[in-house]
Amino acid sequence: MSGQSVQGSEFRVQGSCQESLPEPRTLNPKHSFGFTLVEVLIVLVILAILASVLVPAIGDPATSRLRGAATILSRDIQYVQSEAMNTGQTLQINFVSGTQYQVVDPDGGAGGSAVLLPYPQLDYPAHDGQFIVDFDDPGPLRSTTIQSPDFGGQPRLEFGRYGEPTAGGEVILRSGSYLVRITVAPVTGMVTVGNLEAAQ
Repeated sequence: MSGQSVQGSEFRVQGSCQESLPEPRTLNPKHSFGFTLVEVLIVLVILAILASVLVPAIGDPATSRLRGAATILSRDIQYVQSEAMNTGQTLQINFVSGTQYQVVDPDGGAGGSAVLLPYPQLDYPAHDGQFIVDFDDPGPLRSTTIQSPDFGGQPRLEFGRYGEPTAGGEVILRSGSYLVRITVAPVTGMVTVGNLEAAQ
C-alpha cells in the first residue's frame, strides 16, 4: 500500500489525504422549495383510499346505526355469558321479533317459568327496567332489524352455568342496504362481529 505502513497492530497513515469531502449544500434563495411529483402522487393515492372508505360510511346513516346496534348486541351477549358464569345459572337471549331481544332466566320463576332479568344499567327507563332491547324504540338505532337468529336451530342463545353456549350460531342485523353478522363460537362463546356487507 503506498503511503501507508503497518507496524505491529498499529495502523498509521503517512502523507495527507488528497480527497476532499463535498461542500455542504447551502440554501439558494433563487430555487423555490416545493413537493416532488412522487410526493404529490403518494398524497393523492392516500386521499383516494380514504375517500373510498369514508364517504360511503359517512354518507349513509344506516351504517352508523348498524355499527351501534352490533356493538350493543355483542356486548349484551358477552354480559349474559359472564352473568351466567358469575351466578352459576342458565341464561338465555331470546330473539322474540324482528327488532327485539330479551334476556331471561329460563327456570328462575315460580314453577320453573321464565323470568326477565333486570337491565344492568340502573337508570334504563325503557321497558320498566327489564332486560329488553328493542331497536324499534325511539332513538338512533331505529330501522335496524334482526334477521335469521340461528343457534342450533333455535332463535335463542343459551349459556350454561359455566358460560358455555348450548350451541354456536349467528344472528344478522340489517339497516338500509347493509347487514352485519354476529357470530358466537360453539364451546367458548366467543363473539365475533363481522364486516359490513351489502344486503342482497
